[in-house]
Amino acid sequence: MRTQLTAGYQGGHDCAPGPSTTALKPGLVRVQLRSSARGRESFGPMGVTGLAFPGWPSFAKHWHGSHCHHVPRRYSTSNEIKGVLMSVRASLRRWGVTIAFAITLCAWFVAPTLAQDLKLGHFVDSATTTFTGCGPVGPGIDCKADCSGTACTFFTVSFTGNGKADPGGPFTFTGTTTAFFGPLGSALTPNGAVNPDGTPAGVCDPTFTSAHSVFPNGTYDTEAKGETCCVGTSCGAVGLGPPTTAHQSSVCISGTGKFAGIRCSGEETSSGLDGVHVIGRGESVSTK
Repeated sequence: MRTQLTAGYQGGHDCAPGPSTTALKPGLVRVQLRSSARGRESFGPMGVTGLAFPGWPSFAKHWHGSHCHHVPRRYSTSNEIKGVLMSVRASLRRWGVTIAFAITLCAWFVAPTLAQDLKLGHFVDSATTTFTGCGPVGPGIDCKADCSGTACTFFTVSFTGNGKADPGGPFTFTGTTTAFFGPLGSALTPNGAVNPDGTPAGVCDPTFTSAHSVFPNGTYDTEAKGETCCVGTSCGAVGLGPPTTAHQSSVCISGTGKFAGIRCSGEETSSGLDGVHVIGRGESVSTK
């Protein structure tokens, strides 16, 4: 007889205490035996040569007295592997769709709807600025309020103004801005303008602003960081102009009345021709 395997197998044997053992271990299969005129050489999947003879017994007795039933071990075919991979991919796709749907439901029903409640606002304003002085000023420090001295690193201006917001209506505001230019102007950056000799014709200066705004139904306080730059053909000996432009980003830090508990984010641009009067416009998003 010769052994014909209808699928790929690896040879093996199943040992039992006595000759009557015929049961196979889980995962093993019986080999279908077909008659053949003579013995024939066959090759297993691992390249091992075996010889099948007519009348080959289904079990044999070994030196230890046990009878071993010779059975092949089944291994997976390429078609079966492809089938498993296709099944896994299909399952992953189904799980992916399920997870995405669950996340969407959470976004609809569980996540806060803060973005839907935000209010977009626009405003215009005008202000009058007053130069306060340079600093730091104190005993032993080579800096005076008129900015003379080698130890001056910043100057401060105060401002008052009014404006109109939509929504919100008319408002007034007051505040201060500090511009840090650093020791000997080390914090200043070129504004892009160039003198005939190739040196910078103007500079930009980092700023920090605190402001208090008053509306008919409440107040709020903001803090902002930004930059002011000279934009003239001649920016003076210091390079800060006028004329100037400024840009700043702000955040609300407190509020009263209607604006109690407000959260806001704002952007504003402004400009001035004479170093005293400034006009500006901006927009904001807020919870109030």
